Amino acid sequence: MVVRMWKGWVGAQDADEVAGHLREVAHARYEREAGCLSTTVLKRPLAGGFELVSLTMWTSEASVPAGVAEDHQLLVARQTVADVWEVAEAPQAVARAA
Repeated sequence: MVVRMWKGWVGAQDADEVAGHLREVAHARYEREAGCLSTTVLKRPLAGGFELVSLTMWTSEASVPAGVAEDHQLLVARQTVADVWEVAEAPQAVARAA
């Protein structure tokens, strides 16, 4: 199992629009792939703008499709090559007492 992580940076006024675009375009494309296990978009304020992170989890590195790029004209900077991490421990659900 692997996680693909990509980062981009936008102005504060554009963070919601670009995050929505990532979910509706890139992540929608990823979710159609058989090896996709999950998708998440993260955002945090940073230096007067926002940093966005696209996290996708896959069954294997070979299942990550080529040719899908997180891109938007409002990005002020972006990672051009995503990082791929091997999952050392699978996510675990947390049991809560009732």
